[in-house]
Amino acid sequence: MPPPEQITEQPISGGDIKTFIQICETILGSAHDPVIKLIYLRRRYEVLGALETAYQVLSNLFKKRTVPEDHRIPKSVDGLSAPLSPNDVSVGIAEIKSYIPELPADYLSLIALFNDEERIKAMYRQSTNGYEKLQLTRILLDVDAIDNSVIRKFINEAYHIENEFIFQLDPAQFDLIPEYVVKECDKILGAAVE
Repeated sequence: MPPPEQITEQPISGGDIKTFIQICETILGSAHDPVIKLIYLRRRYEVLGALETAYQVLSNLFKKRTVPEDHRIPKSVDGLSAPLSPNDVSVGIAEIKSYIPELPADYLSLIALFNDEERIKAMYRQSTNGYEKLQLTRILLDVDAIDNSVIRKFINEAYHIENEFIFQLDPAQFDLIPEYVVKECDKILGAAVE
């Protein structure tokens, strides 16, 4: 791969344009790390509008909640979210494991994956994909605490599904994240977690 400062022209053919679901399913069927697969699985559920039990588990994992919340149930008068039932947690994990069988079968072990900062940082350093780097940055940091408002907005927009295109270039093959955004994430992560 050329140095990051060098721009290399890549031809684009019709076969390079894929649906977001195709991109997610390619990643789910790959040898990527399970955390990367979880990023794409969460996005797959969102784009399909399938926000049921498995999505609830994923949403809680990405927020690193040790006690998972059920956001399908309105908050209490005190503003508290209802806990996700143990049965729903089990059902959700079973569904997630149908896509990513190498994952542990219990919620606390899954939370441990997201809390393993050294592992996530290593994935970040090994990644050649700006999209994944943004997602991993979001897992590692409280994005609201990032001082650079442009970078904070970029990370937030990459995280929310309404900013995805139905048809797009595969981010693993075509890096669509501007280099200055990735470099700024490198700097932020270097200062925040090293």
